[in-house]
Amino acid sequence: MTNEVARETAGQPEGERTGARVSVVVPAFNRERFVGLTIDSVRRQTFSDWELVVFDDGSTDDTLAVARTFADGDRRIRVGHGPNGGVASARNRGLAMTDSTTEFVTFLDSDDLLEPEAIQTLVSELDNHPEYVAVHSLARCIDDDGTLVPNDSLVEHLRHRYAFQEGHVVLLQPHEPTTFGALIFHNWIVTPGTALIRRDVLRLVGEFDTTTDPCDDADLTIRASRHGVIGFVDRTLLRWRRHPDTLSQTSPRWRKAALRVRAKALIDLSNTPAQLGVARMGYLHSAAEQRRALRHSIRGRDPREAVKNLVGAANLYEAYAVANMRRWWRRAVTRVASRQ
Repeated sequence: MTNEVARETAGQPEGERTGARVSVVVPAFNRERFVGLTIDSVRRQTFSDWELVVFDDGSTDDTLAVARTFADGDRRIRVGHGPNGGVASARNRGLAMTDSTTEFVTFLDSDDLLEPEAIQTLVSELDNHPEYVAVHSLARCIDDDGTLVPNDSLVEHLRHRYAFQEGHVVLLQPHEPTTFGALIFHNWIVTPGTALIRRDVLRLVGEFDTTTDPCDDADLTIRASRHGVIGFVDRTLLRWRRHPDTLSQTSPRWRKAALRVRAKALIDLSNTPAQLGVARMGYLHSAAEQRRALRHSIRGRDPREAVKNLVGAANLYEAYAVANMRRWWRRAVTRVASRQ
């Protein structure tokens, strides 16, 4: 035990193998109202060969106490806690507490709910498709009280996946996996609880990048997709809680993080030529969308919206230019180092 991170094992010595196939990691910050429901949704799975690590990220409410109560009654559940470091850090610290021999890992947010057959369905898909590096499914939105959000279109939105492919935007069919080109177009895995990833792939791609928080899950998924395709299950296996303190995708912090993820996708020297072309298309397509929105707002005589879209397009072009320069510089440095 260190001063920064405390581990609790509910009767299980630290480091003992659990023998489970799936590790479920739940990062939690001030979720006393919801974390018990989330843990219970794991306990109700039709698939029982799992371990659950709840990592409390410096909560100031009773989140930790609630998690401990569940761990006291189930040897498959363990609890860790440390100072607040953000969701990416909490995911990393939770992952470090899991049994390193499990085959698969999922990162479940502390207010979301798995459907009872979720883990079984995702495990079966990976067992049947060894070529998949991961697999993901659909989610539907619920409110603070767990009620389905009226007129929610999320399932249909996620079902109709588009991708950059051979210089074009194409609609993926339900039987087709999600590719690097699809994830550059849009983060179809809107929350990591819909996905199950092979641990061997996690070892290849490394930890969540804390500099991309709160888009760290999208960044990790893109990195994983460089190593292979991600299977798609056309079923709703997660209830995604949306409430007032959910970070808006229109917030400045979210937009900056999204740009960092896009830049990382472009400058990564492990890109194949095809992946590099797709990463560039992502920038140019998004900028073109902003230009179209700008023209529409000008025709509609909406100056506020016009300024917003103009700034958005300018930011994308600037980010694209900077990312290309950074990629050129990284390649130059790498070449010089290889000659020494």
